Amino acid sequence: GVVERDETIKKAREDLINRLKELEQQLQDEQLVYQELQEKYEKVCEKRDSMKNEMHQLQQQLEKTKADYNALSRKWKEKSDLISELDNKIRRASETYQTNEKKLSDENNRLIEIQKQSEEKLRQRDDDFRRQFETIEHGHRQTLNQIQKNYEEKLQQAQIRINEVEDEMRILLHDTNQRKKKWEERIKHFSSFMTDLQDPI
Repeated sequence: GVVERDETIKKAREDLINRLKELEQQLQDEQLVYQELQEKYEKVCEKRDSMKNEMHQLQQQLEKTKADYNALSRKWKEKSDLISELDNKIRRASETYQTNEKKLSDENNRLIEIQKQSEEKLRQRDDDFRRQFETIEHGHRQTLNQIQKNYEEKLQQAQIRINEVEDEMRILLHDTNQRKKKWEERIKHFSSFMTDLQDPI
């Protein structure tokens, strides 16, 4: 009876040892899975950082476009101010000619005719310039609005993707922690069980 009992205990211990080895192998496999999940998590983090960098570059492009637009607006305004200044000078010259009209009637009439032609050409040029300026300004405004719209759309899409990536990261971390806790409980249980078997009967 004693021999059979010893054999039974020996066989049970061997079975438990084999089972523990299997569990250790499974734990190693799970650790590999955990490592793969960790690598996926790091790649997701890299992708998130890349998307943030892209958003930063888009912001810089928008700021540069705004700066270029402001510089162009200042340039056109300077030209417009110059034309206005020339127009004021011609008006002052006209007033001087009209004051001396009685003394220099013939010369004044000739100068007035020349002045009228000059003013007409200047007004025509001013109108052409203003129409050109308004056309260019309208085009730049549309371009800036489109850039702003595209930026906002990309910004919204990037934010949505970042939220999705962060949700995926949380799920991966949660699953990994659950697996880790599960196997730690199993190893703890079997270690306790093996300790009980190894105690003297």
